[in-house]
Amino acid sequence: MLSDTVSSRALTRFVWLRGFESGATSNAINDLLDRLDWLRAVAVPTSVLEGVPLHRVARLRRQGERYFADGLRDLPEDRRLAILAVCALEWQAAIADVVIESHDRIVGKTWKAAERRADTTAGDHRASVAETLRGFADVGTTMLDARSASRSVGASVDRSIGWEAFAQLVGNAGELTGKLAVEPINFVTDGHSRFRRYAPRLLTALDLQGGRSAAPVLNAVTALRALNAAGDTGTRPDLPTLFLRRKWRAHVIGPEGIDRKNWEVALLFALRDGLRSGDL
Repeated sequence: MLSDTVSSRALTRFVWLRGFESGATSNAINDLLDRLDWLRAVAVPTSVLEGVPLHRVARLRRQGERYFADGLRDLPEDRRLAILAVCALEWQAAIADVVIESHDRIVGKTWKAAERRADTTAGDHRASVAETLRGFADVGTTMLDARSASRSVGASVDRSIGWEAFAQLVGNAGELTGKLAVEPINFVTDGHSRFRRYAPRLLTALDLQGGRSAAPVLNAVTALRALNAAGDTGTRPDLPTLFLRRKWRAHVIGPEGIDRKNWEVALLFALRDGLRSGDL
């Protein structure tokens, strides 16, 4: 274990394992999950810490995080093995926490990108909005002038802009209203490919538990784990949806059924929220 290196200049496996920190990319989470998989494969039983005072566990962990492989080799064998055992167990929990924090960051990053997309979409139509408003202002002025002069409002509109052009103006207004009403949630599916690069491993690695309030999310996680294990990425009519909040339902459940990508993204957002709140 101590001499396991990739090359003569590479870090020892021991030093690599303790070099974990949170990130905001799929590569960062996969790197953390690599460490977690390796530590679990060592299979140090948790029973080795039974009866060991917490302050001694903390001291052994600090020593493991300070020593390099050469320094560990100089220690008596019983202390060296104790340090390795404590670090193998303690780092598993610590890395799991960092994995959760990294997922939180990626969810936040995805939402921020969706907000920028929504703002850009609204900005792209700013000129059209101004032009449409000017058109309505002109027509409105024509109508009011005609009414004040007791002239035919219809005839005045026909002379100034024409009813066909006015109908087009109304149509443009309706279309722009829909485009300006776009919300960030309309664009979160853009992050689906990023989530897919690590989410299957994340859901397998974490032993998620929770109370009754977390049951809808846990049921959906169980369903997604099964689909991932089977290699099923297609649309399914029987996916759990009780975990969906109101703002997600219209984007996940449509006339043709459940949108699989939006469902997965909504679940990973719900997972983040549950871990944040402590429900999970």
